[in-house]
Amino acid sequence: MNSQQNKLAQFSEGSIYFIHIRKTAGRSLASVLNKADRQRKNARVDNTKQYFFQCCQNPGQFKNSIIGTHFNYGLHLGNFRHLLGLEKYAYVTILRDPVERAISFYYYILRERPAEYEHPLFKKAKECGLKEFYEWGVQNIQVKHLCNPNFFSNPSLATKVEQAKYNLEHKFAYFGISEYFSDSVRLLNHVFGWNYPLSDLPTKNKNAQRPEQENISAETLDYLREVHQPEYEVYDFAVKLFKERVALLPVEEG
Repeated sequence: MNSQQNKLAQFSEGSIYFIHIRKTAGRSLASVLNKADRQRKNARVDNTKQYFFQCCQNPGQFKNSIIGTHFNYGLHLGNFRHLLGLEKYAYVTILRDPVERAISFYYYILRERPAEYEHPLFKKAKECGLKEFYEWGVQNIQVKHLCNPNFFSNPSLATKVEQAKYNLEHKFAYFGISEYFSDSVRLLNHVFGWNYPLSDLPTKNKNAQRPEQENISAETLDYLREVHQPEYEVYDFAVKLFKERVALLPVEEG
C-alpha cells in the first residue's frame, strides 16, 4: 500500500471535526462535506461542555459522524473514546482573508432579523460602525478557533498564533482557503478519497448588501489590517502551505 493509500485508509472511518469559522465559506464547505460523504452521520455541537455531557450520556452517538459548528480546536478532548485513542478522528476547517472575513461578519450580524433571530452581537453592531465594532472586540477570531484549548492558563496572542500555525500543519487532516474554493474542494477530494464534482460548487449564505473594500474608508481598512495582523500571520502561513499541497495534487485529465 503506497503513502496515498495509507492516507485514504486512515480517513476512511472515524469522526470528522469540522470547525466552522463564521464567514469563511463554512456553509459552502459543509454542503460539500455532507454531499461528498454519505456514510458518516451529521451532528452539530456548540461547545466542549455540551459535547462532553452528550458523550457521557451516549458514548457511541458521535461514532463515524461529521461533527460541525463554531467550536475551537480540541473538542475531541470531550470524547473519551477519542481521547484514549479508541476511535479515529480528523479535523477540517476553511480560512478566509482576515479583513474580508471581518467585514463580512459585521454586516452578517446587521443583516439578522431580530423578530426571527437576534444575533447576540446585533445590538452592539447596530449601535456602532465597522471600525468601532472591532475596537470593542471580537478580533483575530480565526486564531482563537485554531489554537490549543487552554483550561488552566491564558497564553499570549503570539503563543496562540504559533499554536494555530502548528495545528494547521500537523493536527488538521485538511484545511481549505475561501479565496481558492475550487482548489480547496480538489484538495478535500484528494485527502479523503472523495469525488465531489467541481462543476457543482455551492455558494451559501452570501450577503449582497455588504460593501466591497473600495467603498470602505481607508482609515477603517488600515485599522482592520493592523488589529488583525496576528490573524494575517496565520492566514499567510496557511495560504503558502495550502498552495504547496495543491501543487502536489495529481493533474486531472480532460
